[in-house]
Amino acid sequence: MTKPQGRSRLQKSQAMANLATLHMSQQQEQTTDEPNPAIPPDLATELNMELDLERDHSRSFERQFHNARHQVTRAQDSKAHAVECLHMAEADAALQLGAAAEANTELTEKLALMTISAQNSSGELSDAHNNLDIAQHHIDDYAQRTNKLRMQVNQSKEAAESSAQVYNLQEKSVVTNDTRQLAHDLVQLGVTVANVTNVIRTVAEPLGVAIHGSMSDHTVSHAILEGGIAAKMQLAQEVHNAESELCIFKSL
Repeated sequence: MTKPQGRSRLQKSQAMANLATLHMSQQQEQTTDEPNPAIPPDLATELNMELDLERDHSRSFERQFHNARHQVTRAQDSKAHAVECLHMAEADAALQLGAAAEANTELTEKLALMTISAQNSSGELSDAHNNLDIAQHHIDDYAQRTNKLRMQVNQSKEAAESSAQVYNLQEKSVVTNDTRQLAHDLVQLGVTVANVTNVIRTVAEPLGVAIHGSMSDHTVSHAILEGGIAAKMQLAQEVHNAESELCIFKSL
């Protein structure tokens, strides 16, 4: 159904006056059962048409009012829902702000503790560096003292070696007679042939005598044999000398 076109105020006033006249005529007809000669039929038809039109307008306005009221109701419901959502959002935001404030406080406390710990660590690190420097100085001093002692020990060794006596077991790769005699005497004292050279070195070391050269077991055995032969020859020579002296004594 198309929306009726709007009319001017003058037309609406005229239509309302005609409707009032028609209404009064109808009431008179109902009371007197006689037609009202004052209203022509054409005017009555026109008035009825006006009445129908106004009724259509009234129904249209009722529908518009119903729709408007329904829209207002929906708008009010939407507003109530929006207000409820807003309250929920505000409550949620308040909770989140509270949690954020607690987290901020906790982080602030942790940051303060970390700052204090960092400061303490920095102080401890500085002390450690100082102690390390002191220890390094001590190490350098000990190193210098150690080097001095090492030099003194080396000098003492060199002096001892330069002043130490040397005994050569050999001369030009030949065992000397003194060495042979020494080997013979050691064997006579009970030293085994294999230990003669070791005994000589063991006895000479505490006395500060350096032993140069070496003497094999064969050389020691040969020296013993030579020593025995020499002893027999010396004994024979002594006997011969004794007999000679006895003869001379008798001749006197």
